[in-house]
Formats: sequence, C-alpha cells, structure tokens
Amino acid sequence: MALLLVVLWLAAPAAATVYQYFDEDGTMVVYSTPEGEARRPAPDARPQGDRKPISRRAQVLQEAPELFRDIAYEYYQVAGNTYGQMVEATRRAGPVDTGTGEVYPAQTSWKMGLSYEMDYTYEGGKDELHVSLHLSNIKVWADIVVLLPEPMAPLALAPADASHWEKFMSGLIEHEHDHVRLVQDSFKWDAAAERLGALTEITIPHSTGSDPGLAVTRAVRARTSAIGQDLAEAISQRNEEYDRLTEHGLKPEMRKAFFDNP
Repeated sequence: MALLLVVLWLAAPAAATVYQYFDEDGTMVVYSTPEGEARRPAPDARPQGDRKPISRRAQVLQEAPELFRDIAYEYYQVAGNTYGQMVEATRRAGPVDTGTGEVYPAQTSWKMGLSYEMDYTYEGGKDELHVSLHLSNIKVWADIVVLLPEPMAPLALAPADASHWEKFMSGLIEHEHDHVRLVQDSFKWDAAAERLGALTEITIPHSTGSDPGLAVTRAVRARTSAIGQDLAEAISQRNEEYDRLTEHGLKPEMRKAFFDNP
C-alpha cells in the first residue's frame, strides 16, 4: 500500500518581536501574548555601564561613589543620632532576603530579559513538522534595581560617626555594584545570544487539524525560554557564590579572590 506524505511549506508572516523575562530563580515571569504583542519595548542597545555622580543624595556621602546610569536606584529611610543608631536602623528597616528571611542593609534585585524576531518555514506530514528558523535582532538585557538606605534628614553626626557612616555606605555601594557587574556579565549574555542564534532547525510533533503556526511558535518559545532560564540561573549562582565568599560584603578583602577566579 502506498503511503501518501503530505508536504506543507509555509512562509511565516512579518516577523513579530518576542519578549521573555525571567526572575532570579529562572522562572519566566513576563512574556508576549500569542499574537506577538510585546508587554514593553526592549532597549535599543546593551547598557554600556555609563556612570553619573550622586547629586540629590549628596548629603549621604561627602565623597560619593559614582552610581551606574543604566540601572535604577531606590531608597528606604533610616534615622539616628550616631553611627551605631544609623546602622541599627538599617537592620530594622532594610530589605529582607525572601529565601533566608535575613535582613540586609542593601539589596540588588533584577529580571533578565531577552527578545528576538522570528521567521520560519516548515514542511511536514501527518505526525510532525520540520521547521527551519531564523531568529534575528536578538537582544539580552537586565532590569536591575539597587536598594540603599537614605537618611531621613541631612546628617548631623559627629565627625567621627559621619566618617564611619560614609565608609559604611561606600562599602554597601561597592558590594551592590559588584552584584550589578555579575548580572551584566557580557560573556554569559553573549553565550545566550549565540544559543538563540543557533536555533535554526527543530522537529516538533503535530496532529492533523491543529494550527501548525501556533505549534511552531509555542515550540520555539519553549526552547528560547530554556535558554533564558539557564542564563538567569547561572547569574544567580554566581551572585550567591560572591555573597558566600564575601559574607554579604563583611569580608571585602575577598573580592579580588572572587573576581580572579571567574
């Protein structure tokens, strides 16, 4: 008995941009609708690490470290008449690590994002589709927020206490900026983009009567989602290693050892 093979070719419609977001655990938290409608625009280019000095917050530090231009900063308020009281206020009002329940004086949180445009053709029979893909305009980025303490009013500490507070804040900012650098790891970003670009051929199951275009879209998004999850998990692991080695910034002398062993 002759076996009839039905071969279909489809040129995809005009490429729509797909957006996917992942939290620090690698869970996809935001994505495009099936129709390709993006929830938010992607940045025009990868952040380049531009800096800007603290201005409105200048009362926090006399010699302020520079802030990063390509991330967001948020502040929670603390008050005290001495350095010890100010530090104690950060222990009461600081951000809570949702994993451990520990309170820290500062925190860096982030979501990883990727986007791409997809063109495809497919051929197939009754049970499966063979898809030729082309992913273009691939972008990887991160939305990063650094949370820091801020005095409720201009500091009126004794000179020695003011000096200790300045050193404390400088250490916090340095530590959180190290987390930012780990999130913005260009090698990991580039590796993820290369993996996305290497998705050129896939074979997926397909049943007669189902929408082949929707099947292709879902299959591709599942594969790109796995790449995004791997990236987010790798970055999270690296940040956790940094906190373990430096004891969340209490041992800044260990920074060099960490970054010398990528």
